[in-house]
Amino acid sequence: MVISNDKVASLIYTIRIGDSEGDILETISKETPKDILFGYGRMLPGVESKLMNLKADDTFDFTLPPEEAFGSYMKEAIIDLPRAIFQEDGKEREDLLQVGKEVQMVDNEGMPIQGIMLKIEEETVTMDFNHPLAGNSIHVAGEILSVRDAEDADFNFGCGCSDGENCGCSDENSDADCGCSEKGSCGC
Repeated sequence: MVISNDKVASLIYTIRIGDSEGDILETISKETPKDILFGYGRMLPGVESKLMNLKADDTFDFTLPPEEAFGSYMKEAIIDLPRAIFQEDGKEREDLLQVGKEVQMVDNEGMPIQGIMLKIEEETVTMDFNHPLAGNSIHVAGEILSVRDAEDADFNFGCGCSDGENCGCSDENSDADCGCSEKGSCGC
């Protein structure tokens, strides 16, 4: 059986920044392989497309350019925001206003987005909304351990926020805090 949409592959891999000698971003070992449902955006599209049509015992080793990994670095993603938006109950959030601080905000469509504070001035805060790895290639190497048909339980992945994992915010009785303004508002 080969990897295709609606298949679950059990994988081991190492992802490095840049090339095969770069810093390790993530390692999944045989002790704790990762099961991935294909065709549902559970991984970077560039990685998913490279793994399609592979089968159990196949190995893979490839490098993705920035535009297929975490995107190109965009100067347009650096934005000056009014300092006043970092207030709560009329008081400035000192805990947020720190250069280098990563802050979760909401974009124009109401989706959570991470930004890093670059500069804090009297009236404005300069934020960088590029992915922290934007502009970097990634190198991916590993092995397919098994491939199987997806089962009903494989499709129960909730909203998919919080770095691709199910935060549970759409679950009726969940107290999960994924950063959504209310349960399910992240697009579940």
